[in-house]
Amino acid sequence: MKGRAAPPVFHMVMRAPPIVRIGRFFFAVGMVAFGIQFFILARAVDQLAPAWPAWLPGQPWAFVAGSILIAGGVSIILGARARLAAILLGTIILLWDLFRDVDLIKVAATSLDVVKALALGGGAFVIAGTFPREARESGGRLLSLLKPMEKLIPLGRFLLAPQMIVAGTEHFIYVRFVVDLVPSWIPGHLFWTYFSGTALIAGGIGLIVKRTARLAAGLLGATIFIWVLVLHVPRAIADLHSANEWTSVFQALAMSGIAFILATKPPRDPQAG
Repeated sequence: MKGRAAPPVFHMVMRAPPIVRIGRFFFAVGMVAFGIQFFILARAVDQLAPAWPAWLPGQPWAFVAGSILIAGGVSIILGARARLAAILLGTIILLWDLFRDVDLIKVAATSLDVVKALALGGGAFVIAGTFPREARESGGRLLSLLKPMEKLIPLGRFLLAPQMIVAGTEHFIYVRFVVDLVPSWIPGHLFWTYFSGTALIAGGIGLIVKRTARLAAGLLGATIFIWVLVLHVPRAIADLHSANEWTSVFQALAMSGIAFILATKPPRDPQAG
């Protein structure tokens, strides 16, 4: 008896370049990890959706949000309605970022969190652009409702750029703090603080300029992934109970995945079949 033929969408997913599949996986793992943190902390993860409005009960909403993130990440990993899942994730994350409970006094202190969520929301649309359109019946009414959001797919690099520029700028503003983050076995802590800040700013600007976007994305992806291995993972292992350190690990992993995909070619709108 012959095995059942795989659907066309599955073939389209598997035909993606290896770097695209890696980028999807990095991003999806980040989403699943954030979702798990929502359950563990019973509240929002600061860098993704900080400070629920005071009039909303925190714990139930954290569980709902965590479930959405986990389901979306798993869908992307498995390639099951992945385009729809990524668009839904991007829409929700951007809405969280828009309606977060931030007053004007807190803007300066939370600006990096704002652009981080903006980058992750935009990154979800970058991920969506790597998957083929699905049959109308597979997404149903939800797919129709989210269809206007597909226009954000080509804008992912512009949503990632502010996070790089703000993060790079903070290397110069909070020099002493960043210096202490450099692993002790690496010499020249001050040099690497300024160098990495400059690289982030240059990479963010490079993402905005069409001619340099792919090169900037590739360099950013490689740089951030190196930081995951050299900086974030060792710090998280050294402080296993620090939610902030583990958030940084998966946030950086997701960012590197987005950048790797942007380095391949501009997000397009592939057709199934």
